[in-house]
Amino acid sequence: MDVLSILTNNGKDLLPEELDLLRAELDTGDYDAGYIASCKALIREIENWRHETRTGEHTQKPVPEQMMVPHDKLVPSSAGGIPVPPPVPPEKMVASDLQRMRTEKDYKSAFKKYVKESGIVNEDFVVAHFVLFKDWELSAMLACIPFGEEFLEKYFNILDHKAIALHQLFSESFFMKHYAELDAETVLARGVNPWRDKALRSKQLDVFLRIKGVKL
Repeated sequence: MDVLSILTNNGKDLLPEELDLLRAELDTGDYDAGYIASCKALIREIENWRHETRTGEHTQKPVPEQMMVPHDKLVPSSAGGIPVPPPVPPEKMVASDLQRMRTEKDYKSAFKKYVKESGIVNEDFVVAHFVLFKDWELSAMLACIPFGEEFLEKYFNILDHKAIALHQLFSESFFMKHYAELDAETVLARGVNPWRDKALRSKQLDVFLRIKGVKL
């Protein structure tokens, strides 16, 4: 995972939980000392900036009482008059679920089941909250969620190439570009792309496969 790039490009948009996950990734991942130091310095800068922003908000002049909206108008109440807590943001809910699952013995099967049954985790969610997931989790989701070719291209180097070949839809040009990494037999004999059927292939792919000596 390119932690430095994530921090540089999206640092101020990251949630505290996501910064904690990135810090944990640096502590457990295979990164050199200089890279770790640079990333952690950026994390501290982001946290300091956020703290200063919050402090500035707290020091603003108080709102006059006559302009304040009563609390019971802001927070919906149950029939008994007890305030109902605001809903938990989806990213916080998923982050909490992930932390819990990672401590379980059947973590991998539990994770796949969670993704398949979740009404939250889809391509848009993964793109928006990419840092929540470990590399294995990203690859495991390939068997559970259809991803667009843009996503597959962007994260190709950290995803499971066999899972892409077996479970994902992609174009002939994508296959030819990544032919060395995508097992041709898996793509053409067991994959899900319609053009694995000879009758649906383009002439360009037919010629390409003949040159490569593929007879499927």
